[in-house]
Amino acid sequence: MALQTVGGYVRDVRILLQDRIVPYRYSTKSIVRALNIILMEVRRLRPDLMAPQYLDNVPDYDWDNDLNVEPGTDNDDDDNPVWSEWVPLEQQFRPAIVLGIAGYTMRRDQEDIEDERATGHIQSFENMLTEAKSTKGKAPTKA
Repeated sequence: MALQTVGGYVRDVRILLQDRIVPYRYSTKSIVRALNIILMEVRRLRPDLMAPQYLDNVPDYDWDNDLNVEPGTDNDDDDNPVWSEWVPLEQQFRPAIVLGIAGYTMRRDQEDIEDERATGHIQSFENMLTEAKSTKGKAPTKA
């Protein structure tokens, strides 16, 4: 399954962000930072989902490119050691992580429409983790 490593998440998030053509709109470093933030959110919302060895320390992935990389100037690098690092989450929650990463990555945009999409992704992430059900868009039940 693709959603086991940092690189797998970056690739899937780029698909959701429609950011697959170089030069990228979002730097790989910014997506990996969003992954780190999301893992802290997972720890806050559902500490039971973290592998036992991570209950005290949330994994932190450091993309070792230059700190001053501008969006659109870096390439995803399969040779980067972080790319193949395992992300310790159960399979059924991995799609939620992708939504959370995309939401936090999009929050940097200045456009109002991106704020709505980012908020929607983050809310979906939180709902999927906490099993809160949304009735938005559902047809009313018949009595």
